[in-house]
Amino acid sequence: MKIIKLNIPYPYKAWLSISNDPDNTTEEAWKELNEIIFQELNLNWANSIFPVNYNLNLKDQISLESHPFISSQPTDTIHTWGDFVHAGSQGFSRKEALYSLKLLKEADIKPKVWVDHSRFLGNLLHGRTNLGGKKFHLDASGVKYENFEYTADYIHELGIRYIWDGHLTSIVGQNRKICLNDIKKIGIKKYLKGNIDNKLLQKIKIEDFEFYTFKRYGKWRTADILGLSKIMNESFFKELIKNTGFSIVYTHLGKRNPSQLSPNHIPFETLESLKKMKLLIEQKEIIFTSVSRLLDYCVIQSNILIKDNSIHFQSDKIRFNKLTFNDLKGYQFSFKVNGRFDNKKLVIYIDDDIMGLNNYQTEFNDGILSILI
Repeated sequence: MKIIKLNIPYPYKAWLSISNDPDNTTEEAWKELNEIIFQELNLNWANSIFPVNYNLNLKDQISLESHPFISSQPTDTIHTWGDFVHAGSQGFSRKEALYSLKLLKEADIKPKVWVDHSRFLGNLLHGRTNLGGKKFHLDASGVKYENFEYTADYIHELGIRYIWDGHLTSIVGQNRKICLNDIKKIGIKKYLKGNIDNKLLQKIKIEDFEFYTFKRYGKWRTADILGLSKIMNESFFKELIKNTGFSIVYTHLGKRNPSQLSPNHIPFETLESLKKMKLLIEQKEIIFTSVSRLLDYCVIQSNILIKDNSIHFQSDKIRFNKLTFNDLKGYQFSFKVNGRFDNKKLVIYIDDDIMGLNNYQTEFNDGILSILI
């Protein structure tokens, strides 16, 4: 019997998440988004928040400090330590990060994902304002100065392990081989240079700390509530399912497009797109989860080792220092089996500890073994 792990749990064909940046979100918009997305459609989502907001151009933009009720939504992402862009005399340093850290802990919000924001000085990877990952400044003469915008240590302490890489991809579906259609999108010259990578996750070290970076799919000009319908259209869903890949869609659900005519915050086109996604979820065509749950699955799945009739779930030492049953709970993992499957011979390990038979279920259909934990 030969066991080969599959990227996507059977019978699903793709895995999708939406990475929403909270820019421009007002209290009124938040309530409508909450009513439709979290209550009416009941999507398995987690949101992104600003801990604080000092943006003078967006004074009514919600944050955890000014609108603590936003903690009622599942939250797995922070859009940096807050909105310090267009903040007038309000500066940013490690002291401000400590205050945001305090707000998050008091609200019992434990984000796993960090997304850089615009021209924020404390960004880690996005743009030229990426001082958050550098302990020291070096001037033109090579003189070293302490960098008071450095907060990678606080970010790691908070529990964040996933960082947006600061770029967008045009390839529909990550963690799969690039095909001819992808090459047409990215351009033959870029492809021939050999620097196109379609992995969803990459390991990165920032000063003394290890993280993963992840890719987001989309376009800068369509990253608003109306543009989401143009990104997640019929063609996108078909291509994602065909490609059997993972995709994290980039958007700003709180931002209205100037051309938007709908009196409601969520335009008809976007609502239809979300309903289409909901239907595909119910039909078991795609899995939809929060960003952190998708990324956690990818980390766990990529560290599975198969030996004869045994399956070993191993910790990666970045996200999971010691893998436990609770880390795997609620996930399904699928494997193609060549040869005769004998369930009695199957042994499952978690970091060298044998998993009890009462902790998982197995299903075997069409030559596919699925383990539900």
